[in-house]
Amino acid sequence: MPGRFPPMPHIATVAAVMLLTSALAFAGTPIITSATLNVPGNMLLITGTDLLGTQGAGVFSVTLAAMAPLSGSIALTVLASSATSITAGFPGASPASSLAPGNYNIQVKFWSVTTDPNNFAQFPLTVAAQAAPPQTTLLFQFMFNYDSNIGGTPKSIRSNFVITNIKEPGSTGTTGACTLYFYGDNAPYPSTVIPTIPAGSVANFQIIELYKFNGYVLAVCGFKAQGLALVTNGYGDPIMAIPAVVMNQ
Repeated sequence: MPGRFPPMPHIATVAAVMLLTSALAFAGTPIITSATLNVPGNMLLITGTDLLGTQGAGVFSVTLAAMAPLSGSIALTVLASSATSITAGFPGASPASSLAPGNYNIQVKFWSVTTDPNNFAQFPLTVAAQAAPPQTTLLFQFMFNYDSNIGGTPKSIRSNFVITNIKEPGSTGTTGACTLYFYGDNAPYPSTVIPTIPAGSVANFQIIELYKFNGYVLAVCGFKAQGLALVTNGYGDPIMAIPAVVMNQ
C-alpha cells in the first residue's frame, strides 16, 4: 500500500509568499535625506531611501506642521512617489507662497499591512523670508504738453513715457505696474497708475489729461526698469528723447 504524503501548496501561493518575504527582507526604515520647497511650482520635493514604507505599500500622507512660535499644519497631496523621491503639492487655500518664514516639520506616513512604529519619516524644513519684489523709481526731468496758435499756425508738443521692464538672462522677470507722481504747473492729482507692463517688454504711452502740464514726473515701478521721455510733435513724430534718471539702482 503506497505511503501517503501531505498535499503540496499551490505554486502561485508559494511564489506570493516568496515575493512578500523578499520584499520584507529588503525593505528598510524610511529615511528623508533632503526636502526642497518649490514656490513657483507650488510643490514640496522630498528625497531619501525606502520612501514607499517598510512594507513597500506606498505613501499614505504628507503633512507640513509649523513649529513654535508658528502654529498650524497643511495636508499636502501626493503627486508622485518612488523609493527615493516624493513630490507633494500644496492646496489652493494654502499655497507654498503663503508659508511664513520659520521652521516646519515634514511628516510622511506610509501604508502598512501590519502595525509598524517605524512606518513614517520626518524631516525639518526651514522657510526663509522671501525677497521683496524689485522696485525702481524713475525721474522724468522734463515733461510737458503744449498747444499754441501763434501767428495762426497751430503747434503742439507732447511728452510720451517709455518704460522698459527689464528681464535679465536666466530670469523670469517681474511683471508689474508703475505709479506716476506729477510735480509742476497744471500737475494732475492724484497719482496715476499705468497698465501692467509684462517682464521683458517696453511700454510707450501718453497721459492725455496732461493739458498744459510743465514739470517733472516720478514713476515708481514694481520691477527693474529703465525709461525715457519721448518728445513728439502734434503728428507723433519724435523730436528728442530724454533718458529718465534711475533714482535707486
